[in-house]
Amino acid sequence: LCLSYLATAAAQEPVEPLVDPEAMVILQRAAQHMADAERFSVTIRNGYDAVQANGQKIEFGDQRQVLVNRPSQLRVDVVRSDGKQSTVVFDGKNLTAYDHDNNVYARSAVAGDVDAALRHFVRDLRMRMPLSMLIRRQFPSELERRVRQLDYVEETSLFGVASDHLAARGDDVDFQIWIAQ
Repeated sequence: LCLSYLATAAAQEPVEPLVDPEAMVILQRAAQHMADAERFSVTIRNGYDAVQANGQKIEFGDQRQVLVNRPSQLRVDVVRSDGKQSTVVFDGKNLTAYDHDNNVYARSAVAGDVDAALRHFVRDLRMRMPLSMLIRRQFPSELERRVRQLDYVEETSLFGVASDHLAARGDDVDFQIWIAQ
């Protein structure tokens, strides 16, 4: 699974629904596979464009090593494109975020599972966790709710693996995803 996304300006008009049904089957199959997995690890190479005040798009990125052991264990190690590193760990009771470069950490008690920890991290603590939706059990239903346009771009090979390349738009985020066949 390889993903690239662009956060669009919030003031844009909502995207009119236009979904390729075959592309949605491919996307939902991958989302359901992720949601059903009890244990998995994945390396995510994340690239995104940040639209500057003058309209210029600047590309940034990071690499995330994600380890999930449902229902109550999560670890995400991040190395940003500028070399900065951070780690987020959920042990079933506490959510801990560690900034390697500044040698500081913060801990917050969280009741519940991995999904609850991710919601708390993003919504309550207002911290960034790009692509956290991929990890949550609600991933398939969130796609149904958020994807307004979806196109099948091409069949391709990514890192030597036959893949389907899809492009999607929502009201706030555009993304491309490559899913191994």
